[in-house]
Amino acid sequence: MVQNTLTKQQYINIRLESKRRNCDIYPPYEYIVNAKKECYPDNLHVSETNCFIPIQDLFNHTTHRIFKISGVPKVIEMQMKKFEIIYKWGCDGSNGQSQYKVKLSTSTSDSDCSFYVLFSTITATWI
Repeated sequence: MVQNTLTKQQYINIRLESKRRNCDIYPPYEYIVNAKKECYPDNLHVSETNCFIPIQDLFNHTTHRIFKISGVPKVIEMQMKKFEIIYKWGCDGSNGQSQYKVKLSTSTSDSDCSFYVLFSTITATWI
C-alpha cells in the first residue's frame, strides 16, 4: 500500500477483488492504520519545518517495540533480572545545498539549511 502509493479506496478495492476470488491475503485497511500508529511514539510533534519528541518518550517507545519482537516475551517469563539498551546519537547539518525553493506557509523558515539529530539503538541485552 505504501510502496505502491495506493489510495485508501484503491487498497480496499484490491482487497475486495482478491477476496471475491477466494484469496483473502490482504488485512483490512483499519488493521494497517492501527499498525502504522503503533510505529510512532507518544508526544510526537511534527510541522512542515521540524519534528520534536521528548527523549524519554522515544526511549519508552523503542523499548516497548523491542519487547514486541518474537521471543523476547519468553525471556521475560524466564525471570529476566536486568534489561539494558545502549544507544548512540549524533548531529549533522548542511547548508548551501540544492535549493528547491519549497513554498512554506511560515515566512520565517529557511529551506536551504538543515540540522539533524540522529538516534540509533546499538545493542539490547538482558540478564
